[in-house]
Amino acid sequence: MISRKKAQKTQKTGLLFVFFYAFLRLSVLLAFFGVIFGAAKKESAPLDFAAISYYNDHCARCHGPDGVNYDLKHLAQSSDEKLSQVIELMAENQGQAPLEARQIAAQMAYHRSFMDGQPFVILSRAKTENGQLQLSGEVTPESQVQICLEEKRYPAQVEDQNWSITLPAPTDWKQVTIEVTKGNTKTELKAGEGFSHQK
Repeated sequence: MISRKKAQKTQKTGLLFVFFYAFLRLSVLLAFFGVIFGAAKKESAPLDFAAISYYNDHCARCHGPDGVNYDLKHLAQSSDEKLSQVIELMAENQGQAPLEARQIAAQMAYHRSFMDGQPFVILSRAKTENGQLQLSGEVTPESQVQICLEEKRYPAQVEDQNWSITLPAPTDWKQVTIEVTKGNTKTELKAGEGFSHQK
């Protein structure tokens, strides 16, 4: 006959095993969903948001076109969290045009382009129509945009800060690289990332 002490010890060992097994299963599930959602985040749909137009309409009257009135040293010292909070508050109050989280991220990225002097680019639209892929977005004015697909390069049409191109289908827009040059500076963006200057 098993003593009461031995039975309690066996019961505790069994409970520990059950908790350990449940923890292990939960960890595997979380890791799996982390991979799935992480991939989805990297390859999300284009952000239907005109970051440069928003800045010109709601921010440039104080901060100047392309951030010329910014104290870039102070801007560079701001953490992402602080810059995000400032943009959110300014958009709601002075700008009178609140932004959603991903739009704030795009504005932060545009602000970073002021600091590093590299041209900013955003992909706002990707759709297939009449057997062709249409891409469009915004870019720092006076930039040239080329679309790179495998070994081929296609020049995009640029007017002010807007760029667009029509490519032969079938083309997976996420496989496209957008190459932007302005003077001696250059920015490359994998289309699936949505916009440049992300950390």
